Amino acid sequence: MAGNVLRISMVILLLLVLPAISASAQQEMTISIEPQEGPPGTIVTIHGEGAPPNADVSILTAPFSDEIDCLAGRGASVVAQIRADESGRFSATHEAVQLNMDQRGYTYLAKRLIPETPQPQSNLECFTFNPNARFFPETGHTISGRFLSYWEDNGGLMVFGYPLTEAHLETTSSGERLRVQYFERQRFERHRENPRPYDVLLGRLGAELLTLRGTPPETIPPAPGPVPGCLYVSETGHNVCNQEPGRGFMTYWQSHGLDFGDPGVSYRESLALFGYPLTEAYLETNSSGDSVLTQWFERARFEWHPNNPDEFKVLLGRLGAELLEAQQR
Repeated sequence: MAGNVLRISMVILLLLVLPAISASAQQEMTISIEPQEGPPGTIVTIHGEGAPPNADVSILTAPFSDEIDCLAGRGASVVAQIRADESGRFSATHEAVQLNMDQRGYTYLAKRLIPETPQPQSNLECFTFNPNARFFPETGHTISGRFLSYWEDNGGLMVFGYPLTEAHLETTSSGERLRVQYFERQRFERHRENPRPYDVLLGRLGAELLTLRGTPPETIPPAPGPVPGCLYVSETGHNVCNQEPGRGFMTYWQSHGLDFGDPGVSYRESLALFGYPLTEAYLETNSSGDSVLTQWFERARFEWHPNNPDEFKVLLGRLGAELLEAQQR
Protein backbone atom coordinates (compact mmCIF):
# COMPACT_ATOMS: atom_id res chain seq x y z
CA MET A 1 0.00 0.00 0.00
CA ALA A 2 2.73 2.42 0.99
CA GLY A 3 4.62 1.43 -2.17
CA ASN A 4 1.62 2.26 -4.37
CA VAL A 5 1.21 5.66 -2.72
CA LEU A 6 4.89 6.38 -3.34
CA ARG A 7 4.64 5.40 -7.01
CA ILE A 8 1.55 7.57 -7.50
CA SER A 9 3.30 10.51 -5.82
CA MET A 10 6.32 10.09 -8.14
CA VAL A 11 4.08 10.07 -11.22
CA ILE A 12 2.30 13.25 -10.09
CA LEU A 13 5.64 14.93 -9.41
CA LEU A 14 6.95 14.01 -12.85
CA LEU A 15 3.80 15.35 -14.50
CA LEU A 16 4.28 18.65 -12.70
CA VAL A 17 7.99 18.93 -13.41
CA LEU A 18 8.14 17.74 -17.03
CA PRO A 19 6.38 20.80 -18.54
CA ALA A 20 8.80 23.09 -16.73
CA ILE A 21 11.77 21.05 -17.94
CA SER A 22 10.39 21.05 -21.46
CA ALA A 23 9.87 24.83 -21.41
CA SER A 24 13.34 25.50 -19.99
CA ALA A 25 14.88 23.20 -22.59
CA GLN A 26 13.29 25.16 -25.43
CA GLN A 27 15.86 26.89 -27.53
CA GLU A 28 15.62 30.65 -27.02
CA MET A 29 15.66 32.84 -30.11
CA THR A 30 17.81 35.95 -30.13
CA ILE A 31 17.90 38.74 -32.67
CA SER A 32 20.15 41.64 -33.55
CA ILE A 33 19.46 44.49 -35.96
CA GLU A 34 21.58 46.67 -38.22
CA PRO A 35 21.71 49.54 -38.32
CA GLN A 36 20.47 50.55 -34.88
CA GLU A 37 19.77 54.12 -35.94
CA GLY A 38 19.31 56.07 -39.13
CA PRO A 39 17.03 58.48 -40.97
CA PRO A 40 13.39 57.60 -41.72
CA GLY A 41 13.21 55.19 -44.63
CA THR A 42 16.25 53.17 -43.54
CA ILE A 43 16.14 49.47 -44.43
CA VAL A 44 16.68 47.59 -41.16
CA THR A 45 18.01 44.02 -41.33
CA ILE A 46 16.94 41.66 -38.55
CA HIS A 47 19.31 38.74 -37.92
CA GLY A 48 18.16 35.88 -35.70
CA GLU A 49 19.36 32.55 -34.35
CA GLY A 50 18.21 29.90 -31.92
CA ALA A 51 15.04 28.84 -33.73
CA PRO A 52 14.36 25.13 -34.21
CA PRO A 53 15.78 23.90 -37.55
CA ASN A 54 13.56 24.84 -40.51
CA ALA A 55 10.96 26.41 -38.18
CA ASP A 56 8.59 29.14 -39.33
CA VAL A 57 9.36 32.46 -37.62
CA SER A 58 7.46 35.74 -37.63
CA ILE A 59 9.14 39.14 -37.39
CA LEU A 60 7.08 41.74 -35.53
CA THR A 61 7.52 45.48 -35.17
CA ALA A 62 5.90 48.22 -33.12
CA PRO A 63 6.40 51.98 -33.44
CA PHE A 64 7.50 53.72 -30.24
CA SER A 65 7.56 57.30 -29.01
CA ASP A 66 10.03 56.93 -26.12
CA GLU A 67 12.54 54.43 -24.72
CA ILE A 68 10.05 52.90 -22.27
CA ASP A 69 7.68 52.14 -25.16
CA CYS A 70 10.53 50.58 -27.09
CA LEU A 71 11.47 48.21 -24.30
CA ALA A 72 7.80 47.26 -23.81
CA GLY A 73 7.15 46.39 -27.44
CA ARG A 74 3.41 46.96 -27.08
CA GLY A 75 1.12 46.43 -30.05
CA ALA A 76 3.69 44.67 -32.22
CA SER A 77 2.36 43.34 -35.52
CA VAL A 78 3.79 40.84 -37.99
CA VAL A 79 5.70 42.36 -40.92
CA ALA A 80 7.47 39.26 -42.23
CA GLN A 81 7.16 35.48 -42.02
CA ILE A 82 10.28 33.50 -42.80
CA ARG A 83 11.72 30.04 -42.33
CA ALA A 84 14.88 29.37 -40.34
CA ASP A 85 17.65 27.36 -41.94
CA GLU A 86 18.94 24.02 -40.69
CA SER A 87 21.10 25.75 -38.08
CA GLY A 88 18.18 27.80 -36.73
CA ARG A 89 19.32 31.11 -38.23
CA PHE A 90 17.04 33.53 -40.06
CA SER A 91 17.01 37.09 -41.38
CA ALA A 92 14.54 39.61 -42.75
CA THR A 93 14.38 43.29 -43.66
CA HIS A 94 11.94 46.08 -42.83
CA GLU A 95 11.68 49.68 -44.02
CA ALA A 96 11.59 51.97 -40.98
CA VAL A 97 9.07 54.58 -42.14
CA GLN A 98 8.18 57.39 -39.74
CA LEU A 99 4.39 57.23 -39.30
CA ASN A 100 3.96 60.50 -37.37
CA MET A 101 6.04 63.29 -35.83
CA ASP A 102 5.95 61.72 -32.36
CA GLN A 103 7.38 58.41 -33.49
CA ARG A 104 10.99 57.91 -32.42
CA GLY A 105 11.62 54.50 -33.95
CA TYR A 106 10.63 50.84 -34.09
CA THR A 107 10.79 47.87 -31.73
CA TYR A 108 11.70 44.53 -33.35
CA LEU A 109 11.20 41.00 -32.07
CA ALA A 110 10.79 37.48 -33.44
CA LYS A 111 8.17 34.90 -32.47
CA ARG A 112 7.14 31.39 -33.35
CA LEU A 113 3.39 31.56 -33.87
CA ILE A 114 2.24 28.06 -32.94
CA PRO A 115 -1.51 27.50 -32.45
CA GLU A 116 -2.64 26.41 -28.97
CA THR A 117 0.85 26.59 -27.46
CA PRO A 118 2.81 29.29 -25.63
CA GLN A 119 4.43 31.68 -28.08
CA PRO A 120 8.14 31.93 -27.26
CA GLN A 121 9.61 35.23 -28.41
CA SER A 122 13.07 36.69 -28.81
CA ASN A 123 14.66 39.66 -27.11
CA LEU A 124 13.58 43.16 -28.13
CA GLU A 125 15.78 45.42 -30.27
CA CYS A 126 15.19 49.15 -30.84
CA PHE A 127 15.85 51.13 -34.02
CA THR A 128 15.91 54.89 -33.38
CA PHE A 129 15.35 57.59 -35.98
CA ASN A 130 18.33 59.89 -36.34
CA PRO A 131 18.02 62.41 -39.21
CA ASN A 132 21.72 63.21 -38.83
CA ALA A 133 22.73 59.60 -39.41
CA ARG A 134 23.85 58.41 -42.84
CA PHE A 135 22.99 54.88 -43.94
CA PHE A 136 25.15 53.11 -46.55
CA PRO A 137 23.24 50.39 -48.43
CA GLU A 138 26.56 49.24 -49.95
CA THR A 139 27.54 47.71 -46.60
CA GLY A 140 24.31 47.95 -44.58
CA HIS A 141 25.83 50.19 -41.89
CA THR A 142 25.25 53.70 -40.57
CA ILE A 143 27.55 56.52 -39.48
CA SER A 144 26.12 59.06 -37.05
CA GLY A 145 26.98 61.66 -34.46
CA ARG A 146 30.59 62.68 -33.98
CA PHE A 147 31.89 59.83 -36.13
CA LEU A 148 29.82 61.11 -39.07
CA SER A 149 31.06 64.71 -38.79
CA TYR A 150 34.65 63.45 -38.44
CA TRP A 151 34.25 61.18 -41.49
CA GLU A 152 32.80 64.01 -43.59
CA ASP A 153 35.34 66.64 -42.48
CA ASN A 154 38.45 64.54 -43.10
CA GLY A 155 38.16 62.91 -46.48
CA GLY A 156 35.05 60.72 -46.31
CA LEU A 157 34.81 57.84 -48.73
CA MET A 158 38.13 58.44 -50.53
CA VAL A 159 40.18 58.37 -47.32
CA PHE A 160 38.25 56.06 -44.97
CA GLY A 161 35.95 54.01 -47.23
CA TYR A 162 32.53 52.63 -46.32
CA PRO A 163 31.58 51.69 -42.74
CA LEU A 164 32.00 47.97 -42.09
CA THR A 165 30.43 47.85 -38.61
CA GLU A 166 28.13 49.88 -36.43
CA ALA A 167 29.70 51.92 -33.63
CA HIS A 168 30.27 49.59 -30.68
CA LEU A 169 32.32 49.14 -27.52
CA GLU A 170 35.61 47.32 -27.94
CA THR A 171 38.79 46.74 -25.96
CA THR A 172 41.57 48.01 -28.22
CA SER A 173 45.11 46.68 -28.47
CA SER A 174 46.15 49.34 -25.93
CA GLY A 175 43.76 47.80 -23.38
CA GLU A 176 41.27 50.71 -23.42
CA ARG A 177 37.52 50.10 -23.53
CA LEU A 178 36.35 52.53 -26.21
CA ARG A 179 33.47 53.17 -28.57
CA VAL A 180 34.83 52.34 -32.02
CA GLN A 181 33.66 51.94 -35.59
CA TYR A 182 35.45 50.13 -38.41
CA PHE A 183 35.73 51.45 -41.95
CA GLU A 184 37.36 49.89 -45.00
CA ARG A 185 40.63 51.71 -44.32
CA GLN A 186 40.47 52.77 -40.67
CA ARG A 187 39.03 52.39 -37.19
CA PHE A 188 37.58 55.45 -35.44
CA GLU A 189 38.06 55.59 -31.66
CA ARG A 190 35.98 57.92 -29.46
CA HIS A 191 37.91 59.68 -26.69
CA ARG A 192 35.36 61.88 -24.94
CA GLU A 193 37.95 63.06 -22.44
CA ASN A 194 39.87 64.88 -25.21
CA PRO A 195 38.95 68.29 -26.66
CA ARG A 196 38.11 68.53 -30.36
CA PRO A 197 39.53 67.55 -32.77
CA TYR A 198 41.29 64.93 -30.64
CA ASP A 199 38.05 63.45 -29.30
CA VAL A 200 38.16 61.07 -32.27
CA LEU A 201 41.45 59.28 -32.89
CA LEU A 202 42.42 56.86 -35.64
CA GLY A 203 43.59 53.36 -34.82
CA ARG A 204 47.21 52.37 -35.48
CA LEU A 205 46.02 49.72 -37.91
CA GLY A 206 49.26 49.60 -39.88
CA ALA A 207 51.23 48.80 -36.74
CA GLU A 208 48.59 46.29 -35.58
CA LEU A 209 48.53 44.40 -38.88
CA LEU A 210 52.32 44.26 -39.15
CA THR A 211 52.38 42.82 -35.64
CA LEU A 212 49.75 40.21 -36.57
CA ARG A 213 51.92 39.27 -39.56
CA GLY A 214 54.81 38.57 -37.22
CA THR A 215 56.83 41.70 -38.04
CA PRO A 216 56.25 44.19 -35.19
CA PRO A 217 57.35 47.72 -36.19
CA GLU A 218 60.05 47.80 -33.53
CA THR A 219 61.79 44.84 -35.20
CA ILE A 220 61.95 46.47 -38.67
CA PRO A 221 65.44 47.93 -39.27
CA PRO A 222 65.64 51.63 -40.18
CA ALA A 223 67.01 52.93 -43.47
CA PRO A 224 70.79 53.55 -43.68
CA GLY A 225 70.05 57.28 -43.68
CA PRO A 226 68.23 60.12 -45.43
CA VAL A 227 67.64 59.84 -49.19
CA PRO A 228 68.07 63.11 -51.15
CA GLY A 229 64.76 64.55 -52.30
CA CYS A 230 62.73 62.45 -49.86
CA LEU A 231 61.04 63.14 -46.54
CA TYR A 232 63.19 61.54 -43.85
CA VAL A 233 61.43 60.85 -40.54
CA SER A 234 64.01 60.55 -37.77
CA GLU A 235 61.49 59.18 -35.23
CA THR A 236 61.36 55.85 -37.09
CA GLY A 237 64.39 56.20 -39.38
CA HIS A 238 62.52 55.83 -42.68
CA ASN A 239 62.23 57.81 -45.91
CA VAL A 240 59.06 58.70 -47.76
CA CYS A 241 59.82 59.30 -51.44
CA ASN A 242 58.05 60.09 -54.70
CA GLN A 243 57.87 57.44 -57.39
CA GLU A 244 57.91 59.96 -60.25
CA PRO A 245 58.56 63.71 -60.40
CA GLY A 246 56.01 65.53 -58.25
CA ARG A 247 53.92 62.43 -57.62
CA GLY A 248 54.11 59.49 -55.26
CA PHE A 249 54.11 58.57 -51.60
CA MET A 250 55.79 61.76 -50.35
CA THR A 251 53.46 64.11 -52.21
CA TYR A 252 50.43 62.10 -51.15
CA TRP A 253 51.51 62.09 -47.48
CA GLN A 254 52.19 65.84 -47.53
CA SER A 255 48.96 66.78 -49.38
CA HIS A 256 46.51 64.81 -47.22
CA GLY A 257 45.76 65.21 -43.53
CA LEU A 258 43.16 65.75 -40.86
CA ASP A 259 41.61 69.21 -40.71
CA PHE A 260 43.00 71.02 -37.68
CA GLY A 261 42.51 74.45 -39.27
CA ASP A 262 46.16 74.92 -40.29
CA PRO A 263 46.98 76.75 -43.56
CA GLY A 264 47.17 74.23 -46.37
CA VAL A 265 48.02 70.75 -45.08
CA SER A 266 50.52 70.92 -42.23
CA TYR A 267 53.00 68.27 -41.09
CA ARG A 268 50.99 67.62 -37.92
CA GLU A 269 47.78 67.16 -39.95
CA SER A 270 49.43 64.59 -42.23
CA LEU A 271 50.97 62.87 -39.23
CA ALA A 272 47.58 62.63 -37.49
CA LEU A 273 46.04 60.94 -40.54
CA PHE A 274 48.79 58.52 -41.55
CA GLY A 275 51.30 58.39 -38.69
CA TYR A 276 55.03 57.82 -39.05
CA PRO A 277 56.43 55.53 -41.77
CA LEU A 278 57.19 52.06 -40.39
CA THR A 279 58.99 50.65 -43.45
CA GLU A 280 60.75 51.76 -46.58
CA ALA A 281 58.87 51.31 -49.87
CA TYR A 282 59.21 47.75 -51.19
CA LEU A 283 57.42 45.29 -53.48
CA GLU A 284 54.66 43.34 -51.75
CA THR A 285 51.80 41.14 -52.92
CA ASN A 286 48.55 42.79 -51.88
CA SER A 287 45.22 41.16 -50.98
CA SER A 288 44.23 41.18 -54.68
CA GLY A 289 47.30 39.12 -55.56
CA ASP A 290 49.08 41.99 -57.33
CA SER A 291 52.75 42.76 -56.72
CA VAL A 292 52.85 46.50 -55.97
CA LEU A 293 55.27 48.97 -54.46
CA THR A 294 54.09 49.32 -50.86
CA GLN A 295 54.96 51.39 -47.80
CA TRP A 296 53.51 50.92 -44.32
CA PHE A 297 52.66 53.73 -41.93
CA GLU A 298 51.28 53.66 -38.39
CA ARG A 299 47.73 54.20 -39.63
CA ALA A 300 47.87 53.42 -43.35
CA ARG A 301 49.45 51.42 -46.15
CA PHE A 302 50.33 53.22 -49.40
CA GLU A 303 50.27 51.30 -52.69
CA TRP A 304 51.73 52.59 -55.97
CA HIS A 305 49.71 51.76 -59.10
CA PRO A 306 51.58 53.43 -62.02
CA ASN A 307 49.04 52.36 -64.67
CA ASN A 308 46.17 54.22 -62.98
CA PRO A 309 45.18 57.82 -63.80
CA ASP A 310 47.39 60.30 -61.92
CA GLU A 311 44.90 60.96 -59.10
CA PHE A 312 44.62 57.22 -58.38
CA LYS A 313 48.26 56.14 -58.68
CA VAL A 314 48.56 56.17 -54.88
CA LEU A 315 45.89 54.05 -53.23
CA LEU A 316 45.33 53.29 -49.56
CA GLY A 317 45.16 49.70 -48.36
CA ARG A 318 41.91 48.38 -46.84
CA LEU A 319 43.42 47.99 -43.39
CA GLY A 320 40.10 48.12 -41.54
CA ALA A 321 38.68 45.28 -43.62
CA GLU A 322 41.88 43.25 -43.32
CA LEU A 323 42.03 43.65 -39.53
CA LEU A 324 38.37 42.60 -39.14
CA GLU A 325 39.05 39.51 -41.27
CA ALA A 326 42.12 38.67 -39.18
CA GLN A 327 40.11 39.02 -35.95
CA GLN A 328 37.46 36.63 -37.25
CA ARG A 329 39.89 33.84 -38.14
